[in-house]
Amino acid sequence: FAKGETLIESVWASIVPRLFWPDKPQSGGKEKTCRFMGECGDRDYAFNLGQLGEAYVNYGSKGGALVMFFYGLLINYLMVFVRRRSFYSPTLILWAPLFFYSFLSLETDFLTSLNTFVKGVLFYLFLRYFLAVVFKLKI
Repeated sequence: FAKGETLIESVWASIVPRLFWPDKPQSGGKEKTCRFMGECGDRDYAFNLGQLGEAYVNYGSKGGALVMFFYGLLINYLMVFVRRRSFYSPTLILWAPLFFYSFLSLETDFLTSLNTFVKGVLFYLFLRYFLAVVFKLKI
């Protein structure tokens, strides 16, 4: 088992820009599929371990269930946070599908999910700042 190595790497890879970490892992799971499943050749199809598979290869069946429990708590916390913040910025709730759509995909690893969430939030914050500075609009 990887003992959380890929999970920690996924968190850091979703936060740190490629400019500062040029050889950071790519989303899509090709490296993990090669490492844990032995499927390393060129292929005309795509598949990935998924969040459940990645939790299993890091901690086994019992540890993987615990990881998935806390992963669900994290998603719940983020959704509640977005919902509460939308009372102060009502258009934020309209951006929620952009933030959370990758969490609902089956063949998506932790890196892809976290990366999509972080980049969606950064895009929202940039757009909000840009509209406030340039057009004096508050969204």
